[in-house]
Amino acid sequence: MRVGGFSELWKVSEYGGRITFFDIDPNPFIRQSFWSVFIGTLGQFSMQYCIDQQMVQRFLSAKSKRTAQTALLLNVPGVFIYLSLCFYAGLVIFANLAQCDPLSNRQVNHPNQILPFFVSHHLRNIRGMTGLFLAAVLAAALSSVSSTLNSLASILWEDVLKRWKIFNSLNDSKSTLVTKLLVILCGSLCTALALVFVKASSNITEISGMINGSFTAPIVGLFVFSSLFPYGNVYGACIGTLSGLGVSIFLSLGTYLTKPKYPKLGVSRECCNNTISNSLVTCNGTYFYENSSILFQQNPKLKEASNLFGFEKIYSISYHWYSVIPIVVTVVLGVIVSFITKGHRQKVKREYLLY
Repeated sequence: MRVGGFSELWKVSEYGGRITFFDIDPNPFIRQSFWSVFIGTLGQFSMQYCIDQQMVQRFLSAKSKRTAQTALLLNVPGVFIYLSLCFYAGLVIFANLAQCDPLSNRQVNHPNQILPFFVSHHLRNIRGMTGLFLAAVLAAALSSVSSTLNSLASILWEDVLKRWKIFNSLNDSKSTLVTKLLVILCGSLCTALALVFVKASSNITEISGMINGSFTAPIVGLFVFSSLFPYGNVYGACIGTLSGLGVSIFLSLGTYLTKPKYPKLGVSRECCNNTISNSLVTCNGTYFYENSSILFQQNPKLKEASNLFGFEKIYSISYHWYSVIPIVVTVVLGVIVSFITKGHRQKVKREYLLY
């Protein structure tokens, strides 16, 4: 409404270079392209829906495989809707802040603060909106974190502690107490890590992609390798998975330490001194896209950093690929090592193979 309707919102986003659906350049150093987003998202959702402990526990709680498959398919439209709302919210925020970027104007110190800044400053006239927003964020986060912590405690108990005689001999009540203490321990550790990542310069989506790609992607590679290649053996599985883990840590840690400078789309501070604080989408009564060539000095079509070389160039690869490269490394090396070591000597049951 403040921008002037959906058509005006779309024009603002187009002139700002924010709408590029089909940039089909396969260059992995481009931050956002069709292939990087498509393949990267495929890898990320494979991690979430194939081998994630939370999801596996949900599948096992279903009364049949058919029920689990139905639940998974019913999840698809929900994910599509919430991702679309996230993207649409991003366009709305950009259109409203296009002429006064709060990050470059130092109204906020971090990209993750832009959304709360918009809610607290531009929706404050709607009574209760800020509190509703905060409650929604906390509810969404805690609902995911609670299942994550329970899954993590379950893994630690079943796969680690129960191997020790002192824990294996505990009765049910004491076992439950130990798992609850594990949840508290894991929650405290996650909270401490959250305080560490506050200092990171990357946005939360990029950080999440790096962490998941580092530790979860090699396990997806192991899953793919085991279910597609019946001659794969333990040597190929171990070497492939460790190699995938090494490559992913190399990329993630190197990116975090070197912090290569990525090209960013143009922003403006043209109207930051405008007295109309609640109507930053207009400057002197004119919509900004009419003067976009003046407002956006940086070329919005700039896609990759061309002045980086060596390791800095390697570390500038799009974070979308962090979930794909370890999977490929794990599978390829697993196949090669299994072939060299003469493969798996026992016949594998067909129900353990996807193809």
